[in-house]
Amino acid sequence: MGLPFFSGGASGIGYLRLASVTGGYLWGFVVAASVVGALARRGWDRDLRSAIGAMFVGEIVLYAVAIPWLMSSLDVPLEKALNLGVAPFVVGDTLKLLLAAGLLPTAWRFVSER
Repeated sequence: MGLPFFSGGASGIGYLRLASVTGGYLWGFVVAASVVGALARRGWDRDLRSAIGAMFVGEIVLYAVAIPWLMSSLDVPLEKALNLGVAPFVVGDTLKLLLAAGLLPTAWRFVSER
């Protein structure tokens, strides 16, 4: 992958990057995208309420993968992992979730009108 967001800016390819502290988030994104995609195929992306629900489920799945990984990587208890890996991101994640959930049904209405 070679991009600078792996391991504090030290880029490179290799399984060690995916096994680092951030690995849980990277794998969690893959799992969350699969779950949210499955919900979208069932129509959860067509109105605001269900789009918020689908994206919230995706956030839960992401953190369900990432937090145990973070606990293991840093050898910290759950409370510390939540403080490090969830608390700093809750506000931003919530704002992005609401923005995306609002835009997606609007985009579907626009596309279906065409």
